[in-house]
Amino acid sequence: MKEVYQNLCAGELQGIQREDDGIYKCIWSVRAPSKALAYTWRIMQDRIQSRGNLLRRNIAVLEGNYNCPICNSELQTTSHALFECTMVYDIWMQVYKWLGISTALPKDPATH
Repeated sequence: MKEVYQNLCAGELQGIQREDDGIYKCIWSVRAPSKALAYTWRIMQDRIQSRGNLLRRNIAVLEGNYNCPICNSELQTTSHALFECTMVYDIWMQVYKWLGISTALPKDPATH
C-alpha cells in the first residue's frame, strides 16, 4: 500500500486521476480548519452519512425511515440535506440576506 501511495504521489500510476485537480485543489488551498476542509471534500465526494447513502450501503437507520428528518418529504441525500430541503434552503437564504448577497442556490454541491 505504501508503494502504491508513493507511485500515486509521483504521478506514475496510469488511468488514475489525481484529486488535486480543479475544485479539489481549490478546497485544499483554503485557509480553514482541516476538519472543515475534510468535510467539504466529503460533501464533494458524496461521502457524508446522509440517509440516502446509508440506504445505498444497506445500513439500517432507526425507525426504518430514510426521508429527511427535517422536512420528511423526500429521501435525505447529501444535496437535499445541505441545499434542497425547504427549511435548509430558507436558512441559506437568510444567511445570504444577512450578508447582503442576492443569489439562487444550485442543486449540485460542486457549483456552490
